[in-house]
Amino acid sequence: MSQDFRPFKNSNLFSNHYLEKQVIDSAEWRETQPEQAFAEIKELYQRKARVLENYNESQLEENFIRPMLRILGHYFGVQGKVLGKDRTPDYAFFPDEQSREEAEAKPGDDYYRHAVAVGDAKSWKISLDKSRKGLGIFEMQNPSFQIDVYLRDTPPKWAILTSGRFWRLYHETTSYKLDYYEVDLHALLENGDMESFKYFYLFFRREAFGQTVDAGCFLDIVREESVAYAQEIGEDLKENVYRAMKILAQGFLAEAVSGGPAPSQAVVARVQENSMRLLYRMLFIFYAESRSLLDTNNRYYYELSLQKLKADVAARLDRGEPLLSVRYSYWESLKNLFSLINDGSESRRIAREEFYIPAYNGGLFDPKKDENRFLESARLGRLLSGKGHRPAGAFGPGPREGICGLLFSGDTPPGIDLRGSAGVQAARGAAADGCRQGERQGAVAARRRRGQAQDPGQRRGRRDLSGHGQGGEESHRLLLHPGLHCQVNRQEHH
Repeated sequence: MSQDFRPFKNSNLFSNHYLEKQVIDSAEWRETQPEQAFAEIKELYQRKARVLENYNESQLEENFIRPMLRILGHYFGVQGKVLGKDRTPDYAFFPDEQSREEAEAKPGDDYYRHAVAVGDAKSWKISLDKSRKGLGIFEMQNPSFQIDVYLRDTPPKWAILTSGRFWRLYHETTSYKLDYYEVDLHALLENGDMESFKYFYLFFRREAFGQTVDAGCFLDIVREESVAYAQEIGEDLKENVYRAMKILAQGFLAEAVSGGPAPSQAVVARVQENSMRLLYRMLFIFYAESRSLLDTNNRYYYELSLQKLKADVAARLDRGEPLLSVRYSYWESLKNLFSLINDGSESRRIAREEFYIPAYNGGLFDPKKDENRFLESARLGRLLSGKGHRPAGAFGPGPREGICGLLFSGDTPPGIDLRGSAGVQAARGAAADGCRQGERQGAVAARRRRGQAQDPGQRRGRRDLSGHGQGGEESHRLLLHPGLHCQVNRQEHH
């Protein structure tokens, strides 16, 4: 599998780390031989490639999507009416032919009672995230919102949404947040790698959905084990955060007292407070990138992103290259990103067609604020010196885990206690404000993508990550990076 080609886009439905590191060790992955399916799908695609963009929705379904579903082994029914609703999803997926025939033979019953998934299809060029003209018509609204409605109105807990090129999975507990797993079929076929193709074949074939809604299936396992991984890592959150702050402090102190006497208590106090502030900035960015509030799928933003910086450092460490020669360029890259978030992309005359970041007014990145002046003038030095690798397990199981892979072993400078001060509290408050603003922006964007706001009282009961009913205080673990989670407690009413 090419390191430069990512075969999926995971928008918070699963754990990226689980998809990249764990699922490939599963029996299903090892035993699956997708060569025949790949050959059949590629032959179908090549035969239809010149006309796919010209098909309307019904033509695309008839000539491409339904043949694809048959290659994937699906038993599907078409345009089954939702019981008690004026809704007709394009597809109901059944575990076998008998279940499909029974649904067809009993039009007065719930057509989806024995279905294991519900599905909807759009034409090749239709965006799966935007409404079309005619917002008052349900069929013209945001396709992701439509899928959420279908999942609420029918028994299945999984859904497939496709435009022929892009194929997505949604789960009933997170579809209202528009969380999904996506593959670009065109890119997979062009890439031609069988291991990459498994990220489509294993996740969208009939066997992925099991025999009944509640019996458990491959997709359930991937989701449950993703959650279990996140919870396991989350238990070490506090210790990991303290460890990260100590090492950030080491980097600042190494520059502040390089070649001079031991740091004064005043210097230690400033380093203490600003290490916390820097950590909160990085957490804010990790969160925003993980929720696509800062879009790392945009190639222009990716070159400036924290994700790109992390990948560069990780690649150097994996190759055994020293970081000494580039340590300051990483710090300058971070400061450049901070400035971009504070000022917004338009302040740099970046065209919206390239990418757009609104100016953030929460103060966490504002260089004019007194509490931020240290980070504007300081340099983060020996943190990036490549003096050695961090202790095993400091931020999770692998050598690429942790805050940008920058951690290294070493004793904590004396006098540093990162568990409290006015500056620490101020930084924490600013970051919390930032998370809240980011979540508000995300919620507004989600409502716009759906095409309309929803009445929370109309939503059916949801299960939380453990499968229990949720309401009142809910604890959300947001996977910011493998080995680092941000736990946000807030009140929600569904």
